Amino acid sequence: MRPSDPGYLALRRGIRAAIAMPVTLALSLFVFDDPSGSVFAVFGIVGLLINADFAGRMPTRIASYLVTGAVGTVLIIIGWAGSFNTLAATALTIVIAFLLGFLNFLRGTVAVGTPAVLLMFVVAVSINAGPGDLPRYLLGWWIAVVVSTITAALILPRDARGNQRARLADVFAAAARGVESTWLLSAGGDAPIGFAEFASAVRRLDDDYSGQPYRTSGVAPRDEALTLLVDHVNSTQLLLADPARLPVRAEAIPVPGRDDLARALADALSDLARAMHDPGFLPSGRVLDDARVRLITGMREWVLDGATNGIDPAEIAARIGGDHQLRMAAIVSEQMVEMARVANGGTVEDLERLPPVPQIHRSAFVRSEFHFRSPWFRNAARSALGLGLAVLVVNLTGVEHGFWVLIGVISILRFDAVGTRAYAVQAVVGTVAGVVVATGLLAFAGTDSWLLWLLLPLTVFLAAWSAVAIGYPVGQAAFSALVLFALAIIAWPPKVETSVVRVEDIALGAGVAFVVAMLMWPRGAIGALRQEAATAIRLASAYLSLVLRSYVERTEADTLEQARQHAVRAAYRASETYDMALMQRGPAVDMHQWTSVTSMLYLLISASRVLAHFTGDEPVLAEHAGLAEGVARARVASDRHWGAVADAIGARSDDSPAIDPAPEGACAYPSSADILEISDASAMVVAVWSIDWVNHLNRLSTARGPHSG
Repeated sequence: MRPSDPGYLALRRGIRAAIAMPVTLALSLFVFDDPSGSVFAVFGIVGLLINADFAGRMPTRIASYLVTGAVGTVLIIIGWAGSFNTLAATALTIVIAFLLGFLNFLRGTVAVGTPAVLLMFVVAVSINAGPGDLPRYLLGWWIAVVVSTITAALILPRDARGNQRARLADVFAAAARGVESTWLLSAGGDAPIGFAEFASAVRRLDDDYSGQPYRTSGVAPRDEALTLLVDHVNSTQLLLADPARLPVRAEAIPVPGRDDLARALADALSDLARAMHDPGFLPSGRVLDDARVRLITGMREWVLDGATNGIDPAEIAARIGGDHQLRMAAIVSEQMVEMARVANGGTVEDLERLPPVPQIHRSAFVRSEFHFRSPWFRNAARSALGLGLAVLVVNLTGVEHGFWVLIGVISILRFDAVGTRAYAVQAVVGTVAGVVVATGLLAFAGTDSWLLWLLLPLTVFLAAWSAVAIGYPVGQAAFSALVLFALAIIAWPPKVETSVVRVEDIALGAGVAFVVAMLMWPRGAIGALRQEAATAIRLASAYLSLVLRSYVERTEADTLEQARQHAVRAAYRASETYDMALMQRGPAVDMHQWTSVTSMLYLLISASRVLAHFTGDEPVLAEHAGLAEGVARARVASDRHWGAVADAIGARSDDSPAIDPAPEGACAYPSSADILEISDASAMVVAVWSIDWVNHLNRLSTARGPHSG
């Protein structure tokens, strides 16, 4: 019962709704004399200011509310037209609920407005309408739209995207300081603490952003780039939090260009922080890219010179691998610089050694979600069946205020049967408590409605604030009181039967939701997450294995690309299932270990893409038997390890990933090689880097990432 409202988002919603609701109801009743449309005015405020919260600059917010108003108008008309026939109402509800539920995977403005327009549809399709009632319904809805737009534009506006940018800026600034303290200062004194502050900053970003159903990501490239930046900083943290690889100071690595790369990396991270504070600033990865090119060139020359001077190949390999962490961080940071350019309205640069820049391929993403295994598809299908069944029950039983049954299904139905059962019990308990209190106050008010007008803003505030800040049962109690007070004001004097009907309807809605949850994919969000994560890990591991095999055997580029696409689509589904699980289970469940699993998955694919850059028409290690043998051993060890990880994830049944297979030990670097010319040195570098990537990735699952408990 201790209030928790990070960022005071629920407080903002509560204040705005508490101001808008009495104004809207007064306009509907006393100015426009529209009692029939007042129900739409009331639920319009609930949908637009309590369930939704559009963010961004004022023109964006205003446009979002007006577009939502237009879409809501269409759905009210459809719902009203279908309400005269039971079969039509049921069929339309199934179709509309599925489409709106599935479109939520787009997030952004689309997902923010979906609850409001779905609420308008279910009220229209389940209310006892007459042929001439439609204009009054639309009038009530547009009163709510206009008042909500003005209220949201002027009272406590917020830019959620700005908060996300501020968190990202903190992450990048902390990472820059970590690079400076770890890789740029001379040895001596205390060991570098480098990335502890960075880890804390990433944790704060995840707490604010991960799993938010209506976060600011959307279909626009700038929004997608911000989403990818959040995913990438988690992968970067996994990269820098490797417990088996301590950062190596400058004087331990004599490779030319190494210090230049460390300086360029620190500067690039600082520029990323600036880009998040200043949306007009376009950072550049050119200096970092040039430093990476110089390091690669310098390393090849150093390897050839060392071999010529009689340095043992095993020692050369150890020196190459000694600073792999810095090179990996530089690659990932260069990718993030290009993503930040896109997020600020720029384009990806044309650089000599630019690594593949991650992007969300919308067509591939949609294909991955339009699938029976997609969490959004399943959730949409479940919601559609639940609401369709509720409409059928309402029409067959003739219950009064049937929209309460549908609203109950919307608020109770969860991704799994366990969550639905828990919310059903809480909904009934909260509703009974709210109805008892509200009925007592209605009796106390007697024949005067002034007390209800005074209580209305308070109950609206509690309904908006307490559901988030305190808990679902309290919010349900406040919402029940709000609806009873509003209906009493609209149809004065109030009827005691209305309170009883409210309890009956929520119980009926809870029953429908539970039946649907038991019939459709009852295994649950975590069960689905285990299945999708295990599948994605196997496909990502197969992609890495194919890349490593291409170093020795000729492999068609189309074959590699097909393997990458399979892995990416599976990763999309796993990531979306993770988000769905977090949304459905709520903040009380610690999901940070699963955050590490999804970040690890994307890093596995990203590392494979980086390694794929060394493939070509001719296998890079085909003429170097000793190097090829070392990479082949690493590939076999990687296949075995990630297969065990996938098996471990898929086999358990609790909330924890528990992905700790027995460590096999690091794969050895090549101990023999004939380095006679620069191409031999290049092959040695490629082999060592590949083995180092395999070792690092294998250690990630044992460490369970930076968020392990």
